[in-house]
Amino acid sequence: MIYKCTIRTKQKLINAVIALAFEKGYDNVTVRDICKRAGVSNGAFYHHYATKDALSREAYLSLDFLVTDELLEKLEGMEPLDALQYILELQVRYVESLGCVMCDYYKILLSGENISLFAPERPYYQAVLAQIKRCLKKQRFKPSYDAEFLTDWILRFVRGCIVDWCIRGTSTPLLHGYRENFSLLISGLAAQSPFQGEC
Repeated sequence: MIYKCTIRTKQKLINAVIALAFEKGYDNVTVRDICKRAGVSNGAFYHHYATKDALSREAYLSLDFLVTDELLEKLEGMEPLDALQYILELQVRYVESLGCVMCDYYKILLSGENISLFAPERPYYQAVLAQIKRCLKKQRFKPSYDAEFLTDWILRFVRGCIVDWCIRGTSTPLLHGYRENFSLLISGLAAQSPFQGEC
């Protein structure tokens, strides 16, 4: 029962900080605002988070909750490259749905605090890694690199697309720009280049 209450409280706080950041701008949101919107006490907030930024980091990491057993099963039934694109687009769509809140999140990220965004234990990271291993096994990619290296590299690419989108003001669709860049990236990794054998 206590565990379920903790999850519910955290989810209320996450939903509140996202909604308030849209309404007022992240820098104008206080812990008191968040608690009022979430319907929890300041004490409950500080029981779970040391700062507003700590809550915001967890809000971003809630992407991991989208990686369900059903999703993993669906990915395994897809062609490996399609499954990889699907799981990466899950992050892109999630980020795009957060809009300007993402810019504030990246400010927090750039503050240099040690966070678990890059942890290989994260369910999202593991889901991407599994699809890259499938791509390598089915020879969809050149065998020049191992799966862990490619996972880190591709996730850096996705973060780069997101940061660029934030810098440009989030007014253009992230998914469209990401897809154009992803196609170019994948063509460079492809096991069989369309130009091979041409003189």
